[in-house]
Amino acid sequence: MQAGTVIAGFRIDEELGRGPHGALHVATQLSLGRRVTLELLDGDADVAAGVLRAAQLQAALHHPNVVAVYDAGTSEHGPFVARRLVQGRTLAGVRNRRAARVVLEQAAEALDAAHAAGLAHGPLTPASVLVDASGRALLDRFAVAGPQCSIAADRRALAALARDCVGTAVPAPEGLSARDIVAGTSVRERHRVRVLVALGAVAAGSVGVTSTLVLAGDTASDITLRPAPRVAHATSPLGSTLSAGAAEPVYCAGRPAGLSSPACTIVQTRLGRRALIVAADGVIRRWAVRGARGTLALQVVRRRADGSYAEVRRSQYERPPDSGPHAFPAAVPVRRGDRVGIELTPGSGIGVRRARPAAALRWIGPLEIIRAPRAPSQILRTGAGELLLRIDVARGARPRPPAGALTGARAASAAGGRELDAAYVELDGGAVNRVAVVRLPAGLVVDLQRGGRRLARVPVPDADPRGELVDLEGGFVSDRLLRLRWLNSGGGAPIIHDYAVSATGLRMIN
Repeated sequence: MQAGTVIAGFRIDEELGRGPHGALHVATQLSLGRRVTLELLDGDADVAAGVLRAAQLQAALHHPNVVAVYDAGTSEHGPFVARRLVQGRTLAGVRNRRAARVVLEQAAEALDAAHAAGLAHGPLTPASVLVDASGRALLDRFAVAGPQCSIAADRRALAALARDCVGTAVPAPEGLSARDIVAGTSVRERHRVRVLVALGAVAAGSVGVTSTLVLAGDTASDITLRPAPRVAHATSPLGSTLSAGAAEPVYCAGRPAGLSSPACTIVQTRLGRRALIVAADGVIRRWAVRGARGTLALQVVRRRADGSYAEVRRSQYERPPDSGPHAFPAAVPVRRGDRVGIELTPGSGIGVRRARPAAALRWIGPLEIIRAPRAPSQILRTGAGELLLRIDVARGARPRPPAGALTGARAASAAGGRELDAAYVELDGGAVNRVAVVRLPAGLVVDLQRGGRRLARVPVPDADPRGELVDLEGGFVSDRLLRLRWLNSGGGAPIIHDYAVSATGLRMIN
């Protein structure tokens, strides 16, 4: 394809070569001015349709170790997929075993997320694991899982890759998640994985064995004896007391620990006088869990007049280092009558304790502020009991605006920085506001602009300016709602903030 050709809003800049399904090009997305990898699919129409379907599912993952898919569809030049342009190297170029293990751990996280979404990677080799300039692993080119490209084959390939790159192997990888396969190459973790393999064959349908699998992963012997984290100053606790004792995890699809599960939202609605229903307006200053696994976030859920539910606020994602009790700071506003629950990402679980009476609602697939309200997909059995989740609410408190927010003349005269991405929001009357993510020497900010003039600036409070922009997107429930995803330089889950745009203002919602 000749340089300068415009295909579905992407201008071809140069040819990269050929991928498994067509020609690869470096292109520029004209609407945003960002460089992408553009694949022009050729060959069988059924194969191309499968690639487009997989690209849609991959685009919905929003995982820091999965290559972002920006667009996919058909054009006058045939079907195409536009992905993030990754500049760096592959696992084949990582010679240090310790560094290779870190790359494999991140690749395993991506595999587990993809498996939970019904995707498989296929041939997994050192050349297919990308490593960007910051050292972060990235996987790309997933396919819809099936006989020709299966999840079980992915796990066997990952075990072989870990053996070749790290030097140790895990037997019977089919009984483990990708994360556990890589963990099993560590001397410190090998005993845990042997326990998982030994018990995995009889785990299905056995609550007792499921609990054993979870506890087998904890190397500290005093996890069940640790005291609950202290309650935040000047707050009232709601939910579990988090008292010492064994915790049985609930995963989104009820699968045993160590296996992937989909994402979901779980909200405790009945727990004696301690139910997670907010009694008065205020701000959540802290939240704590026990028996949790994986990456999770606190969610504030509001019931609509039609009986459906929607997320209205959410904390940042956190990852407890073990299944013991852990607390996380927050600044999440709530209103009387709000329900507070937990979002579990793929493969994550929340600890529970059997208790009567207790009830909870569950949505397979998390509630999100950017999506339409939903009815609960399932009521958890009473036997699931008490979610080991506590929130500390400062009654009557109001959320503090982000430190350093600017409006009016102060915003207009503020120093500029390096613009990373921008989105446009059309207002009533045809006026258009521009929202830009800007990197400053001292931090990250979001600017509201119109007609070349800056109207407002809101700092991103928890973003490391040395990190990397994952995405800036909008146009879901409302054209005036934008979502920013930012990955700090230390890795982990992306920071996510939602912004509401008005004619003259920019307000951070989450």
